[in-house]
Amino acid sequence: MPHKECVYQSLKLMHTKCGTKFENLVFKKIKNDFFGVDACGHKGVIRFEVNYIGTSEHSGTRIDAPSYFYRGKLRMHQIPLERLYGPGVIIDVKNHVSRNHGYKKVSISDIRRWETYHGRIPNGAMVLMNIPGGIEANQRSVHAVGSDSPSIYTSPSSPPEFSGFVVLFKRNIPVVLSVANVDRLPSSGSTVFLPAINIYDGSGAPVRIFAIVPVSKMRY
Repeated sequence: MPHKECVYQSLKLMHTKCGTKFENLVFKKIKNDFFGVDACGHKGVIRFEVNYIGTSEHSGTRIDAPSYFYRGKLRMHQIPLERLYGPGVIIDVKNHVSRNHGYKKVSISDIRRWETYHGRIPNGAMVLMNIPGGIEANQRSVHAVGSDSPSIYTSPSSPPEFSGFVVLFKRNIPVVLSVANVDRLPSSGSTVFLPAINIYDGSGAPVRIFAIVPVSKMRY
């Protein structure tokens, strides 16, 4: 996938969303459809086109609202706009996973290691994990936790009753999944934005996530 980015002075705007396609990953038995309908034509030099899209809330690059697994917590339209952006915190545990295939989630020691080099995770942070994990980020005042995989666990099998999700959702912390290009973001110094579709009463939504990164910190 080509990287979609542009440079403005000393900042770079980087696209971190996987493009939405018909074959996007969805839960079993949940259908994703995209149909071009018969509503395309010309009037003089003007061309118009109207398409139909049908998709699960939880497909492709998406945000899971806290109400997804926790009754009474924030639904999509209730997540405050100011909670949909914040300083990027990238926690990379690829090496741990490659050496230990039983490594299921980011631990508090991974977070403390990050804080040793970069300082305490800032309030309102967007914590993204490269080969993801963990729930210990809930011990900080973060806006969202995300991962470059379809889950917040490094193992295909989630713990019983999706405990990691529940811990985050109980604190009204949304989860963002299937984030692209996390490996190109610096460990700190970026600002991450989650412009999600504002679905009324939804439990999640597709999101076109992007980040603003100082050029000096960009990983090429």
